[in-house]
Amino acid sequence: PPPCAESIAAALPTAELTVCPGAGHMLMMERPDEVNSALLGVLRQVLGRPLSAAAPAPAPPA
Repeated sequence: PPPCAESIAAALPTAELTVCPGAGHMLMMERPDEVNSALLGVLRQVLGRPLSAAAPAPAPPA
């Protein structure tokens, strides 16, 4: 439930919580565009570069 997720996010210094009102337990299937958008945002922050859903994954370091 959102209150539990909010408590967990509050306990993690760099956490970001995205809530999709009205969504159920199958969020990835119910709201794929919202999930993908949130995940791309996290990847942009971690990788420090723009990404799109169609962008290929970077090659692993050799």
